[in-house]
Amino acid sequence: MSATSGTTTIRLSDYSLVGKDTELAIEKGLAEATWYQSPVTKEKMRELLQRRDWPAIRDTILWFALIIGFGWVGYKLWMAGSWWAVVPFVIYGMLYASTSDSRWHESSHGTAFKTDWLNDTLYEIASFMVMRESTVWRWSHTRHHSDTIIVGRDPEIAVPRPPDLTALVMSFFALKVIPKYFKQVFIHCTGRLTPDEKTFIPESEYNKVYWRARIYMLIYLSVIGLSIYFRSILPLMFIGLPTLYGTWLMPIYGYTQHAGLAENVLDHRLNCRTVHMNFIHRYLYWNMNYHVEHHMFPLVPYHNLPRLHEIVKPDMPTPYTSIWNAWCEIVPAVLRQIKDPGYCVKRKLPTPTLPTDAPPTSHVFKAKGQPRNGWIEVCVSTFLKTEDVIRFDHENKTYAIYRTAEGTLYATDGICTHGNTHLADGLVKGKLIECPKHNGRFDITDGSPQRQPVCVALKTYRAREHDGKIFLDLTSAGGCGAKQPATTYKFRVVSNENVATFIKELVLEPELGSPMPPYQPGDYLQLDIPAYGEISFQEIAVKAPFKEVWQAQHVFGKQHADAAQLFARDESCHRQATALQRPHLHAAARAGLPRGRGLGVCASVETRRQSHRHRAVREFPHQTR
Repeated sequence: MSATSGTTTIRLSDYSLVGKDTELAIEKGLAEATWYQSPVTKEKMRELLQRRDWPAIRDTILWFALIIGFGWVGYKLWMAGSWWAVVPFVIYGMLYASTSDSRWHESSHGTAFKTDWLNDTLYEIASFMVMRESTVWRWSHTRHHSDTIIVGRDPEIAVPRPPDLTALVMSFFALKVIPKYFKQVFIHCTGRLTPDEKTFIPESEYNKVYWRARIYMLIYLSVIGLSIYFRSILPLMFIGLPTLYGTWLMPIYGYTQHAGLAENVLDHRLNCRTVHMNFIHRYLYWNMNYHVEHHMFPLVPYHNLPRLHEIVKPDMPTPYTSIWNAWCEIVPAVLRQIKDPGYCVKRKLPTPTLPTDAPPTSHVFKAKGQPRNGWIEVCVSTFLKTEDVIRFDHENKTYAIYRTAEGTLYATDGICTHGNTHLADGLVKGKLIECPKHNGRFDITDGSPQRQPVCVALKTYRAREHDGKIFLDLTSAGGCGAKQPATTYKFRVVSNENVATFIKELVLEPELGSPMPPYQPGDYLQLDIPAYGEISFQEIAVKAPFKEVWQAQHVFGKQHADAAQLFARDESCHRQATALQRPHLHAAARAGLPRGRGLGVCASVETRRQSHRHRAVREFPHQTR
């Protein structure tokens, strides 16, 4: 679809999760990509990641006390026939339907409380209050954090372009949310999911969606039944109607997060806002006004976000001074986007404080000498603190090595099986490691998944301490991850054509007799690239008009070293590919291969349900060695 603005034709984006922009996001390397993070020392981050129960218990008790208190006053005035009942019900509705959003959000990340069952309980309650199906939205929000404001990937883009002003006004009273919510609940009650939902919810979660929808429907039917029995809307004033009359504060806060900012960028400073608010707003919003910081470091609990803000402030755009200040930018930006959907607010970034070639948050330890009987020296023992984790790379594999509070050593594969990020940047909690990307957890003793969205187990390895040094047994792969053997799939090349100047699309199909890989959101494909020595770019077939650009930039004169050598030099030593969903496809995957001395390669693989083909996209940078 396209629109004409003056003499310029603008292509309108497809915000569905099964449309053309889903394909484009994958091909451009925007799906499940690596995002910019401001520099924070690991020591500081460990302090910020510490969970506590008391702040959230205190705030939640006060929140429920306010809801119950204003609800009781509203009830008494209503029964007395006083119009003054409007005042407490307006406040009750705001607390019930608007501020439940931030409680839903923080408990979904599992960071509000230290105790997991408290997070889970608050999440289920707040999900019902804010009219969000808990299972669906847990997975939806996981995708939102992976692909924030990536068109075709993010299911939570609140202001698509061009904006619908009528819908934006209606959102202050949930006039579109309510019918959509009940339509979805009805669909789920009948045991069905929408095509969009199937792109981010694993099949193993479908029954949870169905049964929760039936519970929600039963509650609402019971409340309606009470209203009919008592011939009064009073029961609905407490459950159901608060979303209609109390949602107004949620968009006032919520639109400050992303509205009017850039789409399809990999820097949260460009598509999120940090807005200074007074202590009342920060209590009601649970510090989600620090939204850039939250997206960069989602494991940091809400009560530590002000401290995080102070640490990363020099690397951030200037924060907005107030809600009013943010809305003074949002309103004209949204109005302009109606006629010019390509427009966005461009945030001015400070001078970079983190070099582009700087190492990741966690130091990467390399092998000390050669393995002996499978055991290899990792590092001096003092580098691994109590309840901490380090990263160790050897040849083409990366590992995470842990020390528990008791001093016991454990080791697992280094890459999370869901979030395509390294576990060495995560948080050790007892005998669990929490992934820094989506808060999924693994048991480090056997690699088993312990918290969603993690579904696939890790391999574990033996680790020991001797003479003040840590050693890892490379030959001891075991645990639950080893019980899930990988399947090898063989493919033949169908075509290898340029889809952009430096992007080639490799279309593959299974060899005769080779099965198709099964898929669920979060799955990975391991891409094994055979060693090929050194090749000249002159051997790469490139057709016009791309060929002329390659010639003009002298790309054909470059040489490409063996992939294994590149991995040996690079800080990142994994070749995993995140499985992604595409329209009309059974599965898709993109693998980000590390950059080595100016050379970057990325590949994506997709599986067609009908034609049983795989496609891979390889991107070549402007500079190679």
